[in-house]
Amino acid sequence: TSRKPGMLTKKLAKWLAALLHAERENRGKKSMEEIAERAGMHGRKRLLFVYEKHGNPSSLSFWEDEWLEPEVHLKNVEFTKAEAKGKMPSELNVEIDGSEKARKIKELFDIEEEGESDLTLKISKEKIEFKLKGKGIGPIMHLK
Repeated sequence: TSRKPGMLTKKLAKWLAALLHAERENRGKKSMEEIAERAGMHGRKRLLFVYEKHGNPSSLSFWEDEWLEPEVHLKNVEFTKAEAKGKMPSELNVEIDGSEKARKIKELFDIEEEGESDLTLKISKEKIEFKLKGKGIGPIMHLK
């Protein structure tokens, strides 16, 4: 996240970290090199940055040795009422609506699908959302 992220940006970053089994940290004053080095020490090579405008999440940007395209622009983010109870399933299914935009976004997340899971990342040209056992959980990111 940014140096001083707003409440909604922090909430989105926390949910994404939990749902994607990732680590979350504020950028602070760290350079890209420092962030990439820290990620590498934890066995990570792809980074997801949540940017904001006026205290609200505005885009998702992915980095792996360079900025990856496309940047995902957010219209708005809402959160489901569902609470995360217990540990999230370690596997994640991905469903897309068949649009070119959804296909490109799926590639950015770089998720290896193995077997069946109760947790699904659903990507369409309008939104990105997560489902746990068919019910919405966490953020619903509406796309521009």
